Amino acid sequence: MSCKKTISALLGLLVCSTIVAWAYPSGITGVTRKSGGSGCAGCHSGASIDGLVTISGPTSLKVGQAGTYTLTIGSGTLIGCDIAASSGTLAKISTALRLADGELTQSQGLTGTSVQFTWTPSVAGAEMLYATGARDSKKGGWGHSADFGVIVTPAGLSGIDQEETPATFSLDQNFPNPFNPSTTIQFSLPRSAQVSLTVVNLIGEKVATLVSRRIEQGTHAIQWNASGIPSGMYFYRLEARHDAESPGQAFIQVRKLLLLK
Repeated sequence: MSCKKTISALLGLLVCSTIVAWAYPSGITGVTRKSGGSGCAGCHSGASIDGLVTISGPTSLKVGQAGTYTLTIGSGTLIGCDIAASSGTLAKISTALRLADGELTQSQGLTGTSVQFTWTPSVAGAEMLYATGARDSKKGGWGHSADFGVIVTPAGLSGIDQEETPATFSLDQNFPNPFNPSTTIQFSLPRSAQVSLTVVNLIGEKVATLVSRRIEQGTHAIQWNASGIPSGMYFYRLEARHDAESPGQAFIQVRKLLLLK
């Protein structure tokens, strides 16, 4: 090999090594699974470490309630990251993070194995956090975290019962509506009852049973994830009986919902 080619090869190796260790020192966004990004493959070599990039934190919140979360990389040092959410607002706790385009990424070289942040959901339903992380050149590699699901209930709900007893039976309109793929259905019971909450299609075929049990008095929120269900108009039906042995005494209400994919 000529001296010129040798020097070029060495320079190339030096540049690649520098990129692996220090690529995007001021951060990068749009590379999580939320946006279908290619991750860190453009700058970081090495085997995929998807299983070593993890998000931890609360799996249920209310609308407007901030939750604290941690992004961790297993083995080695976390040198870069991109954190995104399906909705709501992200904010940094770790000073090495910064907010850009609604996502969190590094503002300087990271050290250690984890960073912390908060997320405040803005809508009820089954929401998601996404993250991608890159590891130091000694260990090498980058990976996506598993999508982290969080069930978000409406503000003022306890997830199940409210402290104030509802005055009447009622079935509220689902929200959001239209939806894709998850929506929340809220209903109220002035006393405990045997409850059946089902979803049927336009010809009356049952596509989902959301509740089939005795439930205590109060206001309740149920999430329905319609993944795998075709787009279209559906009906959800609430039947509440104070006594399961009294078929003539029941509250029944039906509402429409729209699934758009």
